[in-house]
Amino acid sequence: MKDITIENRNDSLNLVSENLITAIRNVNATAFASALEEIAKIERLKSLNEALAMIEKQHRLSLFCNNDRYLETISRLFFEQNELLVVFFISLPNEIVFKALQTKDHTEETLLQKIVKQGDQELFLKIFDRLPIEQRALALKEVSDIFPPDWYIPLLQNASLPVSIEILDHLELKDQKIEHIKALLPHYKSIVINLIWYKAYTDQDPKFFKQALEIINENERWEMALSSHNFLNYLGKGSTHLLKAFIESFTIEMRVKVVNHMLINGLANSGPCEYSAVALFKGIPEDQRFDLMTVKNKHGDCYLHSAMSSGLSPSTETIQTTLGLLPKKRRWEALLVEDSSGKTVLQWLSKEPDYLKTGASMEKRYYKEKKREGLINVALEMLPPDQALLAKQFLYLNPHGFFNTGAKENSITTFKTTPRNLFN
Repeated sequence: MKDITIENRNDSLNLVSENLITAIRNVNATAFASALEEIAKIERLKSLNEALAMIEKQHRLSLFCNNDRYLETISRLFFEQNELLVVFFISLPNEIVFKALQTKDHTEETLLQKIVKQGDQELFLKIFDRLPIEQRALALKEVSDIFPPDWYIPLLQNASLPVSIEILDHLELKDQKIEHIKALLPHYKSIVINLIWYKAYTDQDPKFFKQALEIINENERWEMALSSHNFLNYLGKGSTHLLKAFIESFTIEMRVKVVNHMLINGLANSGPCEYSAVALFKGIPEDQRFDLMTVKNKHGDCYLHSAMSSGLSPSTETIQTTLGLLPKKRRWEALLVEDSSGKTVLQWLSKEPDYLKTGASMEKRYYKEKKREGLINVALEMLPPDQALLAKQFLYLNPHGFFNTGAKENSITTFKTTPRNLFN
């Protein structure tokens, strides 16, 4: 290394820069550290940290940032037990921190692995904080086998909520690892609660979801539900297997309360889906299902209409499942429930289709009419015989219904529309 005797400060710094570059080319960590010490001396700086910061400020660090030899040199500062490593990472540009951490020595261990193995928790926390969010899970994955469990607590306590959730997500808290959540709970309950929601979104794993929910008591679970309508909306309108797990995590009495809350606030499925019907009502006593299915939301409509209205083209499975969840004696009553417009479920199922007004082809009209006829038959098959007879009479006499036979014989409304088996 060149001896620095020049009084001119700028010349001295230029020489030091040359020394830095030479140290990097030779992968000489000791020389690199000495050059930084010279900078601190010339600039009358108090620490090596300030020396690195000055180099970064003057854009001289950019000469080295994408240089593999530079990263290897810096990593050796740690391998040689040099205090400069902490200083280095504090001033290192974020985008190359992870690359530096992956540098290996002759033992094929990465710098990150060495930091964890030597138990330097403070250094790890400082470095972890410098990593871009998308790289933090990768860093944890690299050391997951050797990472001390008690290090997760300070990681959570010092991290933002999104990062904390990512940390917990990395733990893959499933099956036997569910114990990790229980260990974290007393320390950081709010984060664990958010993890439950987060894992439900990402993993679609009802078994884990139910295990995680049962870690906290029922009242806390209910409070979580009340504080997160977006999540309930997600469960109610999309992820039916998670919705079922969520509802089943409550006692019978609380299930009624939860489902009622979701229905009143429009957080349950608004479309035809036999799976949502099972998820919402299967865990409810049969004699209470009708009352819940007919709970009116703020728009004056209920679940029965949402699931089985003709405007949403219900499937035969939806009709069978929804009515099948009700006591047989209440099914005819269910078909007569009115929506906010005054139309019953049965009227919606049998209403005059829009294609009669739009000039659709005869073939298309016939196909649509046969489909509608099939839906009506499915509904009637779910009724006891005496109720089915009432339904047939209602459909035959209903002037607004699909099976209106008051039109002329050759009109489209009577073209193959009266199902012979319906009235036989």
